[in-house]
Amino acid sequence: MGNDGGSFNKVKKLNIGPAEGTNTAKDDNIERFAVDSKWKYCKLSNKRLQLPIVSDYKGNLFNKEAILEWLLTPGREDYSNDQIKNFSHIKKLDDVIELRNLKEIESTDEGHNSGSTIVCEYGEGVFGKSVTQFIYLATCDDVLPVKALDLVNKKICPKCGIPYQTLDVIMIYPPGLNDVKRLEDRHEMLRKANKHHNGRKKKLKRKRESKNGRLSQLVKNRKVTPDSLK
Repeated sequence: MGNDGGSFNKVKKLNIGPAEGTNTAKDDNIERFAVDSKWKYCKLSNKRLQLPIVSDYKGNLFNKEAILEWLLTPGREDYSNDQIKNFSHIKKLDDVIELRNLKEIESTDEGHNSGSTIVCEYGEGVFGKSVTQFIYLATCDDVLPVKALDLVNKKICPKCGIPYQTLDVIMIYPPGLNDVKRLEDRHEMLRKANKHHNGRKKKLKRKRESKNGRLSQLVKNRKVTPDSLK
């Protein structure tokens, strides 16, 4: 998979800090750039975000291709320690949700900001440029401006009409500690219910039973007799 049709192009580090050999950033707006970049770049590959885009329970954004690469690299080669720590919860494709209601447009920015830009089709808000806070609903996967939920009286998606509960509202890059805690609480609730981020049930791993243990159980249930085993 990837541009060559059969392999991934691994680029893991995005340099948005001070220039080499200095302790200050060249750009006075480097902090703002770091904030904006999370809306434009995949958190795993640091490539420009491109559809299809997925998100985990924390509200991070990834290129789906990067998640597939992550899942196919159990040894986590070429990933930073921070990435391994922060995204260790992504063990299956069910641990992310593929986002809907998005489109790509060609960016008018120059230099490192050139390339495609992601736009929410509901309200036309631009990722990284709009002051709008975006959310997505885990029930239908639609991305929406958070204010759009107030436009309907019932708890239904204003885009597709599918019902949702409060816990189904996932804040993309949650801005406050309370928002982060709410997402962590939802994750813990799903864990106890043995469910993935997308709501699907986790498959239970069956323990392999030894031959002797199986035979003992059969004897106990009188499905076989000790004499028949001789």
